[in-house]
Amino acid sequence: MLVAFDKVSITPDQQTVEKGVAMAGFYRKHKAREVLDPVYARAVLVVDDYLDDIQKPLLLISLDLLKAPLLVFNYIKERIQKEVDIGFGAGQILVACTHTHHAPDLTGEYYWPGGLFKTIKGILFGANRNDRYIIWIAMQIAKMVKRMVENLQPAKMAWGKLDITDEMTEKDGFRPFVLNRRHPSDREPQELGVISFASTSNDDLIGLIMNYGCHPIAMSFNNEKISADFPGRACMHVEHETGNKVGVVYFTGPSGDLNPITTLEVDDFSELEGQEATLANNKEEGESTIYVQYGTEEHADMIGAYIGSKALELARGFSSDHYYTSLEIRSYMKTFPIPVKDEQHEKEIGIYNRVNWLSNKLVVFIKKWLILPIAMAAAQEPNFPGLTIKKVPLSHGEGMKYNAYTVNHYIDVIARSGGRKARLGIIGVPGELFMDIKHRFLEKSPAGSSNTFIFQIANDWLGYLFPVKEYVTKAGYEPFASTTPTAGPYVERKMYRLWKEIEAGIIPHS
Repeated sequence: MLVAFDKVSITPDQQTVEKGVAMAGFYRKHKAREVLDPVYARAVLVVDDYLDDIQKPLLLISLDLLKAPLLVFNYIKERIQKEVDIGFGAGQILVACTHTHHAPDLTGEYYWPGGLFKTIKGILFGANRNDRYIIWIAMQIAKMVKRMVENLQPAKMAWGKLDITDEMTEKDGFRPFVLNRRHPSDREPQELGVISFASTSNDDLIGLIMNYGCHPIAMSFNNEKISADFPGRACMHVEHETGNKVGVVYFTGPSGDLNPITTLEVDDFSELEGQEATLANNKEEGESTIYVQYGTEEHADMIGAYIGSKALELARGFSSDHYYTSLEIRSYMKTFPIPVKDEQHEKEIGIYNRVNWLSNKLVVFIKKWLILPIAMAAAQEPNFPGLTIKKVPLSHGEGMKYNAYTVNHYIDVIARSGGRKARLGIIGVPGELFMDIKHRFLEKSPAGSSNTFIFQIANDWLGYLFPVKEYVTKAGYEPFASTTPTAGPYVERKMYRLWKEIEAGIIPHS
């Protein structure tokens, strides 16, 4: 196999920053007019040599951005396919966002700072505000990929996961820094995944992929400077420790309901049960809660350095028996519609809560019959719509419905070395995955739990991907901030169907 790592800055130029850049995430009072640390597009290009004379590439790109819609991701891929002469197929490029809340806005949703109602104004009328920035990002990435093709080198690959739960203790200045914000007493095991590439000539580390699940909000809404937050600091740590000789890419794992602990003082996590989300996160000071903390650059440094050091430690610990020298890569993508509607299924799960039921019905009604029609009418023909939504006829009679179109991505890798053979799976999901669905994905993955990596906000963003039970029993902020409450169940079911079609050999791959 051949591999190359690279990165390119996607930080707006100084003149643009001084005029003010709207940052995506939180409800801020002001635009950013300074850069705390650059935001990057980082990538790894792997070329499969299994068929010798027919080489198949796989390009994995991570953007230091909150999110991007389907058509922005597609535009980036199309630009690469047009300008890079290596023959990328439709499923051979995966692009994801780290989900930092301190990077430039792409969709126009955050174009007007000032709070929730200004964000709603952005959703309705913010289309086409950032088109030039999007085009520039795509051009930067295409230039980077051209360099990568020129810098490919022979390599071998290893992968593994490290449970760092027990190491997050008070010793050495650390304490547990992740909690499930909807179920604080559920102490989710913290697993760090690493895919490592080393030189076949001298065993030197070429680069590594980090995969870790936690919301990148170590710094609070009080930060008004552009930053990649702790994922960027994790990458910077690896680069610093290796003298910039090792490439690194960070993909955020499932973390729809996982927050970092920064200024929240907690001894008994069960005492946090029942805390509700608040949208009033623009106050200057106050008591820290699960959803409102006051983390600083220092917290981002601490978490990033810790993750980076553990990833580097894991990569350096792989022996020759962990590495594979030949790959067979098969990539699968499946586009499908998701209805924008309320599906609570109270009878099926045996739970009914009148307050949640009414709240959920109201939120979906407002989105479906007020926000969506106004946004679609106001945008007319946007170049990069924030969501790929179409109004289509009902299948059983008169009337119309809204469908959101999205995509699932699965990359199946067969690794070989001598007589050894192993299987690696990479799952790309179009949103922020909750833990319940994550665990079911790992359990049912064709590659097995220990050999499966999940990249969230890959190729699209629909919001939070939660199970129906979570929606019915707690409702709250996450359903409010998502495109449709049906997204999680649909993404899950469609992924299982994709795996069945792969195993049956009835779906083409690239």
